[in-house]
Amino acid sequence: MRGALILLLCLVPTLARAQAWTRDAGAGYVNVTVSGLSGTRLYNPDFTTSELATRYSQLTVGLYGEVGIIDRWLTLTLSSELLRRNALSEQGATFGLGDAKLGLYSGLVTGPFRLTVGVDVGLPLGDNSPSAGPNADPEAEQIARSLPTGDGELDFEPRVLFGHGFGGGAWPLQHYVVASVGYAVRTSATVQGVRQPFADAFTYQLELGTKLPIFPLDRIWITAKFFGVESFADNEDAAMGAVGLGNGVTFTSLGLGLNAEIYGGLGVLVQVDTAVRARSIIAAIPIRGGLSYTF
Repeated sequence: MRGALILLLCLVPTLARAQAWTRDAGAGYVNVTVSGLSGTRLYNPDFTTSELATRYSQLTVGLYGEVGIIDRWLTLTLSSELLRRNALSEQGATFGLGDAKLGLYSGLVTGPFRLTVGVDVGLPLGDNSPSAGPNADPEAEQIARSLPTGDGELDFEPRVLFGHGFGGGAWPLQHYVVASVGYAVRTSATVQGVRQPFADAFTYQLELGTKLPIFPLDRIWITAKFFGVESFADNEDAAMGAVGLGNGVTFTSLGLGLNAEIYGGLGVLVQVDTAVRARSIIAAIPIRGGLSYTF
């Protein structure tokens, strides 16, 4: 099975319902996650796959938070890769802060369904052109350049989200569904003194959450997702690399997750994704786990 670590959507909460259902003033949610993957195959810019000369591994520590500022009308979100490590086996690794996103969301409709609009602003906090050091040889420098921790470009993504909860009562299960679409307006990044433009992209997600309303199972949401990013870059302009941060990154993925409340707002989460179609990203199955807190 082939998969891809979906870096743009690692910046979306594990329980996507959170953004369709905006927070009341002073209420919020935060999670800290650890994600890892490892693979030896690459999705090429033309959507085919090829074998890498060595194994690529990636580890990230992510933070996501949201807090209500004005009931219904304003929820702020922050998501960031606090730590990112990219490694090519027996060749080298990079280590450092990744990129972040700030979001503003507002609920246009609150019943009988949720209609929310917002915008995410991508902040290039990671290093898109890492160096192997002042005395490194050209080969080591090339390896370091191939393992950026950020994309180096500022971007803006307006989004529209639909959410609806149903079930319970005469239904044996409780459910929620969230659908979202976005348009990522991307700019350009400077790599080794050369300004490189990034193509815009269309983003989408459909998520279904289900739980059994019987204690203690009513504390557990099981989620299934269909999501992706469709870059408008031509195959000729798409990046050739494993880290998933270059121009033209595209994927269509499926995901399964579990979100369980432990006690007093504290929870745990697990997420596994797999790509069914992709380019310019490693072919591997990412696994993510972490802790969450709702207040």
